[in-house]
Amino acid sequence: MAAKPSATIVAAFITGLFTLLAALLTIRYGGGREEFPAERRAAPVVDDMQAAPLPDPANFEIYTSRLRFLARLKDDVHVVDFDDVRTHGSSQPVSIPNDRYKESTGAIISGEGGQYVDEDFGYPGQYQPASAPNLYAPGPISGGSGGGGRETMVTFSAEGGIAAVAGFGLYFIDADWPNWDSGAGQSSLTVYDRDHKVIASHNVSGGNREPVFAGIVTLGGQGKPIPKIYAAVIVNGSGWLGDSGNEGVALDGFVFGKPVAR
Repeated sequence: MAAKPSATIVAAFITGLFTLLAALLTIRYGGGREEFPAERRAAPVVDDMQAAPLPDPANFEIYTSRLRFLARLKDDVHVVDFDDVRTHGSSQPVSIPNDRYKESTGAIISGEGGQYVDEDFGYPGQYQPASAPNLYAPGPISGGSGGGGRETMVTFSAEGGIAAVAGFGLYFIDADWPNWDSGAGQSSLTVYDRDHKVIASHNVSGGNREPVFAGIVTLGGQGKPIPKIYAAVIVNGSGWLGDSGNEGVALDGFVFGKPVAR
């Protein structure tokens, strides 16, 4: 009959076993602080605001040629050129309601302080319409010391409800402010989706008295124009364009795809 191992031998064996195990763990996990391999590490948590996607260039196209913009949208386009407004002989810009073109085109044009139409806003040599005789500008009219309107929002209607278009564009007249970084005379076109998120934005500048076209078309998965634009916001210059204290910019020739109820 074999002799039983002594308690001393058993204790020594167990101690050696634990020493070996500890050494293996140190080699594998770095001294007892477990570092998960890459495939086992949890993905970092990203704040929802930080994770919000930027405008995706694959979802839109920007045009500076009106002809190419129209060709992209093909047949279903509407135009508001404001030339139906009777301005000849008027000593003041003519105020129009924001829904003047809603029934005929589906567009609701809302200046921050009203909507005004005139032949030249007091500066015939400076503001020359892209389509004669009229131009457009948002109010309010300033009193001659700067300020006044510089922002317009265009929304769309169809079948008695809100609608979207596949493209929106217009002319900016005399957007010649040289220093965009100052912000004083900046002009721009920005389009928004149904959730009020920016789809695309385009800064506009050009030569003295020059008509500059800016248009944005939204695209679907196949790269074809589809209605995604629920609102277009236009910023023209630094304020009311009839005020010599502002960097004024006139607007003309709004053109957009057929509004589609969504």
